[in-house]
Amino acid sequence: MFHPRIWAEIVLTPQIWDASDVQPNVVPYGTTLGCTRGGMTGGTGRANTIALEEALKVAQRWLDANRLGVAAEEHADPFYGYYTIHTLEGDQVEGMLSVHGTTGQVWYHTWHGAFVQMIEEEDH
Repeated sequence: MFHPRIWAEIVLTPQIWDASDVQPNVVPYGTTLGCTRGGMTGGTGRANTIALEEALKVAQRWLDANRLGVAAEEHADPFYGYYTIHTLEGDQVEGMLSVHGTTGQVWYHTWHGAFVQMIEEEDH
């Protein structure tokens, strides 16, 4: 289910990109939030059919096969059509990946560069 308090991910990157060449790594959400070019959900804005717990298992299987020594964080942020999961080296965030909410396809986020800091809104 879409988290009502999280409606967008913002990833700051020093790269300059051409908006006419939108890839899943640039806009990983669907039409529900206004993206009309596709992205992680294929432009459908469809809801997740894979449970959050299954997305975490898919993420860890992918990491075990592709990034030895890296673990999926024990929590995922659900968005329309995908989950975003931080990846850990030891107890430190080293990156993130997304799991498609219907197909289970994994996108490891290599385009961000090194993780610097996470800032979260405080509950009031």
